[in-house]
Amino acid sequence: MDCATVRALNTKCELMNLSSQQSSFLTRLAPILVVGAFFMAMCAGLIAMHADVGSWANDQNKHHLLTIEQFAEQMPWPNVVNYPSATAPGWHLFLAVIVKAGVPIDFIRWCALLPGLLLLIAVWRVGLQFVSPLLAAAASLPIALSPYTIGGSSWITTDVPALACVAWSIALLLNARTRGADALVDESPWHPRVIRASVMAALAVTIRQPAVWLAAPIAWSAMCRRLRWGYVSSILPIAVLLMWIALWRGLIPPAYRDMHDTGWNGSAILIYLALVCLWGCAFVWVIPPSRSELLRTLKHPIVRASLAIVLVLWIALPSNYSHEHGRWGGPIWSAIEKCPSLGDRSLLLLPLALAGVVVIAQLWKRACEMGRGMQANVIVMSLCLVAVSNGANSQAWERYADPYILLLVPWLALAGCPRDVAGWRVLLASMIPALAQVAIAWITIWRPFLTGLNDGGAT
Repeated sequence: MDCATVRALNTKCELMNLSSQQSSFLTRLAPILVVGAFFMAMCAGLIAMHADVGSWANDQNKHHLLTIEQFAEQMPWPNVVNYPSATAPGWHLFLAVIVKAGVPIDFIRWCALLPGLLLLIAVWRVGLQFVSPLLAAAASLPIALSPYTIGGSSWITTDVPALACVAWSIALLLNARTRGADALVDESPWHPRVIRASVMAALAVTIRQPAVWLAAPIAWSAMCRRLRWGYVSSILPIAVLLMWIALWRGLIPPAYRDMHDTGWNGSAILIYLALVCLWGCAFVWVIPPSRSELLRTLKHPIVRASLAIVLVLWIALPSNYSHEHGRWGGPIWSAIEKCPSLGDRSLLLLPLALAGVVVIAQLWKRACEMGRGMQANVIVMSLCLVAVSNGANSQAWERYADPYILLLVPWLALAGCPRDVAGWRVLLASMIPALAQVAIAWITIWRPFLTGLNDGGAT
């Protein structure tokens, strides 16, 4: 065989290998492309039809658009102290620059799509290290179909942009190579992954100030990896928050303190755990625990302490429906309003919150048994810190809890899945909360949209 023939055969083999790699890449990417395309279609329909329904439209028109217009008019020195929004001004400033550059303000609603897509990609990207591309895409369905994600990606608000930054910050901590059961491979004292996570956390705090809790999992990850620069980088989100506090002389812009900064609202923690139970119990069923396994989980000292704290919170704090005291906003509060209470303590909320603790504990235990304890600890720490940060807000709205639960609980569940797990179980576990989100989205978005009714939606 002459040299020319050998070169031709080698070229042909290289082309076949390249074609095979491209085909494999597209096959891996196809599930999330389908989910992303469907998500874009839903949001694009609402944007293109100039729909104005629900609390998202009200927030956009009464707060966020006014802030963007104000900043655009004040460029290059916008007033970031007195403006009509309760959240940090980062997203508003970004969109104000676009408006100042000559883009019509009606067009910027399309900008809301990008954070939503980035959020879905983050969910899928983390899932890939635990399960197949199809199952990782399936795990993104609950958050993709959530009315809070659809609403925040169809109208200009700050919820989804901040959540996308949070998701990528945690994803950078979770997407790490492993050695052995629990040792993360980071040989040098400096590693760009943790630094990038800190930058994303800082961006999140420029959009919504409660995201400062990300400093804790970043510092913990740096400690586990013995990264000196990781400790330093964890200060970034705290520095951003301190800047806002110095400018506002408080945690909230001055005009909104009477609504969101009037004191601790511990019922937000109970609501959060109740929603963890509702949206997470299906994921526990992926690998059904035996009775003895559940008993071992309940006997763990941390689980017992957590259950005791929940019981103390329920006894100590009112948890019935009360618009005046910030205990309202979302389907779960509507259910609590219709159920009996005892001395202003909801009889529905207590068992759901206790069950939420068990759901987290069982999923964490399973992930640790799979040798993914480092990742599971980051996720559980994030779940707990979101609950505490929600308690610092005077308003215990469901919209502050649902998106984070639909982001973190599927990740925790996937971390506990063996590679040979029955795929149909993961699909079904993802579809159950996803269908519940569809039902809520129908009530809060699609039915008002189709009937032309703007009833304020669900907060």
